[in-house]
Amino acid sequence: MKPYLIALLLAASAAPAFAEDSAPAEGLKDYSCWSLLTEPEEGQGMTEVFYLGYALGQAGRELKDEAAYKQVVAEVLTRCQSEPDLKVLDAFAAAIRSR
Repeated sequence: MKPYLIALLLAASAAPAFAEDSAPAEGLKDYSCWSLLTEPEEGQGMTEVFYLGYALGQAGRELKDEAAYKQVVAEVLTRCQSEPDLKVLDAFAAAIRSR
């Protein structure tokens, strides 16, 4: 679980840069699955971790272990592939609720 905690901290410190660089016209809540799926590979992981942490904070939830984090991200990516217009936060919120 420590690698995810470190990644969450790094993502949180990069949040202002993410908001300015990756999705300037799209607000945090407007970022779509299509945008996530078409993001350059080197930025996609950080974006996933950022949105996972944000969604967990919004839900006031924690996940029990690293496997749970990976399952949520995998579920979100699968759902995003089938629903590219879905908002990323909605996909993460649904995946977190299912835990």
